[in-house]
Amino acid sequence: MATLREEIERRRTFAIISHPDAGKTTLTEKLLLYGGAIQTAGSVKGKQSAKHAVSDWMDIEKQRGISVTSSVLQFNYQGKCINILDTPGHQDFSEDTYRTLMAADSAVMVIDAAKGVEAQTIKLFKVCTLRHIPIFTFINKMDREARDPFELMENIETILGIKTYPMNWPIGCGKEFKGVFDRGTRKVLAFESDGRANGVKMVDEITAELGAPEMDELIGAANHQKLADDIELLDGAAEEFDLDAVQHGQLSPVFFGSALTNFGVEPFLKEFLRLTPPPLPRKDAPTGDVVDPCSEQFSGFVFKIQANMNKNHRDRIAFLRICSGKFERGMEAFHVQEGKNIKLATGTSLMADDRAIVDEAYAGDIIGLFDPGIFSIGDTLCTGKQHVQFAGIPMNLMRCGRAGYVVTGNFANKAYKEAAKYGEAVLLASSEDTNFDRIPTMADVNVRIAAEAAGDGLDYVYICQNNTIFGTMYHELPNCGDVPLVADVSSCFLSQPLDVERYGLIYAGAQKNAGAAGVTVVIVRDDLIAEGPAFAQTPQYMDLKTQAAKGSMLNTPNTFGIYVCGKVFHWVEETGGLAAMAERNWAKANLLYDLLEHSELFHGTTQADSHSIANVTFRSGDTELDAAFVAGAAEHQIQNVKGHRLVGGMRASVYNAVTMEDVQALASYMKDFEAQHSLSPRSN
Repeated sequence: MATLREEIERRRTFAIISHPDAGKTTLTEKLLLYGGAIQTAGSVKGKQSAKHAVSDWMDIEKQRGISVTSSVLQFNYQGKCINILDTPGHQDFSEDTYRTLMAADSAVMVIDAAKGVEAQTIKLFKVCTLRHIPIFTFINKMDREARDPFELMENIETILGIKTYPMNWPIGCGKEFKGVFDRGTRKVLAFESDGRANGVKMVDEITAELGAPEMDELIGAANHQKLADDIELLDGAAEEFDLDAVQHGQLSPVFFGSALTNFGVEPFLKEFLRLTPPPLPRKDAPTGDVVDPCSEQFSGFVFKIQANMNKNHRDRIAFLRICSGKFERGMEAFHVQEGKNIKLATGTSLMADDRAIVDEAYAGDIIGLFDPGIFSIGDTLCTGKQHVQFAGIPMNLMRCGRAGYVVTGNFANKAYKEAAKYGEAVLLASSEDTNFDRIPTMADVNVRIAAEAAGDGLDYVYICQNNTIFGTMYHELPNCGDVPLVADVSSCFLSQPLDVERYGLIYAGAQKNAGAAGVTVVIVRDDLIAEGPAFAQTPQYMDLKTQAAKGSMLNTPNTFGIYVCGKVFHWVEETGGLAAMAERNWAKANLLYDLLEHSELFHGTTQADSHSIANVTFRSGDTELDAAFVAGAAEHQIQNVKGHRLVGGMRASVYNAVTMEDVQALASYMKDFEAQHSLSPRSN
């Protein structure tokens, strides 16, 4: 019996994208044919086949010969379980395509050999590049008159900006199409038509080596000589094959063939499965943690909802991409947006309009869940203690594709890396070189912002205003000019006044000063959300415009958490407001900073002009002594003073709820501990 990891690693999940009528759905059909999922393939427009394409199940698709909704198709081939996301071909249905691409781990781009790169291909390609997923190219319709293959390669590289590597090379085109040369095996795969316009069966492969005498007879002497010349040129001048570049979406392997006649389909399928990765890890946006597909904990997100797939049932099916772990029929999972556990009574495997109940599925698989009206696009299901969500701020604000980031700690760095998935994240400044013990000089940051804004422009500037782990805080905000300032203010929210008008957007987790974990406060300028999210594939629950329009009630919120926040807000007002809160907090923090300044044993880990109002970090310089201090503090009923695992030492988080008496008790213990260990030298 296969292990969880073995089952997951044999999965391959990819989307097929193209301009309308490039042959995308036809290629899908032929992949199913070779995978044994169907016995004969039906062309979208084939007159000699009585079948319609399996993936085209809506009446309008059968009538018009185009795909207008995304289909999910699953089959097995040579030990791999393959999930194909066949996307709409018509531009009017591009939003459905964008959402579908979020569920794919790689993409196959189908290009018409006579037309090259077309408008819709460009749009869909850009969506793929934002996620840095592998992109494979199948240049279709070589059995018809086609552009020169070198010209097609240049066309792809110039328009799409991606390097290419031809895995095979065509011999002629149209009526003179003789087959392809496989650059890996160094053999020719000869084309032999079955005499029908639409191939419905698998083709026989006829192979011969380049330079062999029988080649002249097989493809003609002139074609043989031209092929030899082309291959010599390719071998000498073409891009080197780099698997790492392929898997990061920087190099596209290119295949030539004819989906309609089945030629080149199976060699493409074999190479694609060899090169494409198993299910990719996803990131939890709130924490930045990578979600391992092979984790024992189940997680997945809804990327599509289809109503009335079956006329006899008038049902709604939520399409769920499994991101980690294993789905089991009847299991219970936590619905993040609803904030409650739900039973997944029925899972459905999908083959266009054909469905079957599944008892289990794994990371990488796409399953259909019966939706009684509780699911929305972007909803997350998971098990375990960690409730994950997959989304990010760039989806709403990165309209031009560039944003500036000042990296001053762990969470700022995670935000910077997350943004790089959606556009260009420009590193404006960083304090990593001194282990994040300071905030970069604002004059330097301001100069860099002005230069970037005057150049290619910036959609926003991002900062983490207070760095919990490292104990630093901005005492001066960047001068962003007309560029909106975005700030994570989680650790200093409600601890002091914030000039909200200085920001384009601020957000804060409630758990530091406002209330219980599970509530996030977001304050955003109206003009930044007027046009909706920057990316069409933004999950609905992360669409700030929609959330604002719904009064933050798109989904049932964490009502108890919000109630607690309300009580805290009233308490802050009743105790003097934010100005009084700041005075008290600085008094608590400065008591510790002054102690550290005069201590012979302890020393602070941050530069004085970057001190945090909320998090005082310090150490003795001796790890064993630090451990003894933490243990002794617990004995004195002083809890949670151990520093974060990334930095070690100690950390005193003097949030609003911590009283001056609490801080004085800590200070007294520090003095006593130093007196007891006066012989221990202070180390830097």
